Amino acid sequence: MFKNVEPDWLAESQQEDQWILTLKAPANLDYFRGHFTNTPVLPGVVQIHWAIRQAQLRFAAPQQVARLEVVKFQQLLRPEEQVQLVFGPLVNNKLSFSYQQGERRFSSGRIQFVEHSE
Repeated sequence: MFKNVEPDWLAESQQEDQWILTLKAPANLDYFRGHFTNTPVLPGVVQIHWAIRQAQLRFAAPQQVARLEVVKFQQLLRPEEQVQLVFGPLVNNKLSFSYQQGERRFSSGRIQFVEHSE
């Protein structure tokens, strides 16, 4: 069972309806074990999971995801890499996100959440 699964959240700011979270993926994260042995890389599914969780915390996004759209992994996110998770706003249950370091983009996409049922 994975226990060490959270990045180091270093800073956060909000600009209108968009959030910018600065984080570092420490080398001892359980997600790096075995992915890959000689060249550890943060799995894309983890990056998406963190974006979903932060959207749920900050925008009260629904718990369920309907689908992912235009997800792209442009560069490998390695241990100790400091990046910014930029996301928002949540419009029509859709949320855009990206992991970046200045102009350098690691991943991006859009998350479609399931609509709240009354």
